[in-house]
Amino acid sequence: FEDSPISLWEEDFSAVKRHIEKLRRSGVTDFREFFESHPDVLLECVHEIKVLDVNAATLALMRAAHKGQLIGNMEQVIPIDAGKDFVNEFVSLAEGQTEFEWEGINYTLDGEKLTVSLHWSAAPGFEDTLEKVLVSVIDVTAERKAEESIQNLNTTLEQRVEERTRELR
Repeated sequence: FEDSPISLWEEDFSAVKRHIEKLRRSGVTDFREFFESHPDVLLECVHEIKVLDVNAATLALMRAAHKGQLIGNMEQVIPIDAGKDFVNEFVSLAEGQTEFEWEGINYTLDGEKLTVSLHWSAAPGFEDTLEKVLVSVIDVTAERKAEESIQNLNTTLEQRVEERTRELR
């Protein structure tokens, strides 16, 4: 865990799972519709995710000097308006899923925007409670910027080809 070259997080989703079960008991059946129409509740659930541990690669990625800057604290690395990014994740939890993949925006502790590919799964033996969830985070910012640059170049090239074709005709 500690020496993995990939950012690894150990998190506790049990409070989120309990919150979802409470909502289910209160009559919520369409969690997507509920979370989309109740962003305040969605944000409450986001704040219930607890960071238990992170590895050295996470400290480097998030530009943290020590684990204490990240333990128990998700608010510093997710955007303020990130609640909507958690709709699919919490819907999958409500459906009983114990794995999830997502790509989106996080921030380093010094405020740099990162595009990350995130994957989490419940640790063996914790599938029912989600007290231990293992999360990997890969910075894909450079790749997405390169893809955008290639797409822009392709668009420019296509426009030039179309212009030249019209000229030749």
